[in-house]
Amino acid sequence: MFEHSPRLTLPYIQPAQAQKHVTHNQAIRQIDGLIHMSVVSDALSTPPTEQKEGTCYLVPPNAQDGWQGWAHHVAIWQDAAWMFLTPKTGWRLFVSDQKKLMVYHGSAWVVLADANPHHSLEALSIQATTTATQRLAVQSHTILWTSISQSDDATGGIVHVLNKNAASQDNGLVFQNNYKPHLSMGCFGSNDFKLSRIDEAGAHQDSLTLDSQSGILSSPTLPRFDAVLNYDYPLKENVWQRVPVNESKYNDQLCFDAEANQFRAPSAGTYFFSANVFLNNTDAVEQSCQIRFDCPLEGERASSLRVLSDLKSHSSATLSTQSLASLEEGDTVALQAQCAQTGATLLAGATGFLGFKIG
Repeated sequence: MFEHSPRLTLPYIQPAQAQKHVTHNQAIRQIDGLIHMSVVSDALSTPPTEQKEGTCYLVPPNAQDGWQGWAHHVAIWQDAAWMFLTPKTGWRLFVSDQKKLMVYHGSAWVVLADANPHHSLEALSIQATTTATQRLAVQSHTILWTSISQSDDATGGIVHVLNKNAASQDNGLVFQNNYKPHLSMGCFGSNDFKLSRIDEAGAHQDSLTLDSQSGILSSPTLPRFDAVLNYDYPLKENVWQRVPVNESKYNDQLCFDAEANQFRAPSAGTYFFSANVFLNNTDAVEQSCQIRFDCPLEGERASSLRVLSDLKSHSSATLSTQSLASLEEGDTVALQAQCAQTGATLLAGATGFLGFKIG
């Protein structure tokens, strides 16, 4: 018959043994120290001079005096003497003075968090569900990331790094509503930083792009247009007429209607407009001509008015205007021209109208 248990080395009562209570009580003492194991400290190199019955310590490697030769053992003060428990792989204990949990890995005690030197977890979920590709899932009202204090020899700052393995991959943030994505920002499909809208099909429509090579900021979907008149257009006498600019060089968001010869604001904001008309006076008398933008607000319409009072007979001249306009979604702006008499013509190719949103 074995004299001790295989795992905790507790003494067995032997057949026909005298004073069985001694062996039984020794096993109880060992169990009392082993279960919910807690030590006062793991830093004392010599035994303390005063102790209470049952007090435990973890003997450090540099132990002296009565603890010499018992490194890594658990020392328990019992019956006015030190009893030493030999640790086995997997034992755990709590160190009270440092409030840390330690585990014995076969040759030394380490803090439980350091038992795996890489601190590696396959997945972590907090009130949420992880998947094979979504290995961290957190459900919370707020999440706090805070830097290490400078008193702990840190810089005092905090950096959140999103790394990818190839430029064609994605790294960024996606904003969802009821798990349906609608906005994103980051480097999606390239190293350029983009602020994008996500449509019903899941495609990204870039609203703002920062080029990773040049640092140039662009807005691919900013409402803008540039249109020209592609035929000669004679003006009537003394009446405001919409200039029929009918061919667009570019027309983002289809904000310019070439058939109606007008711009329609796709969203509320401040817009910049510019126009250039090339006038040819075929009449025998001097002409007075003017242009303006037909805007919703009278003040903006008036501020864009430009006048050419001395267009000589049988001559040509250029008249230009620029203006800012505060528009609501759906508002329209068109270019208008007027001449005091007949005989003035707007020339094709040189008469144009452009605009774009600035805020």
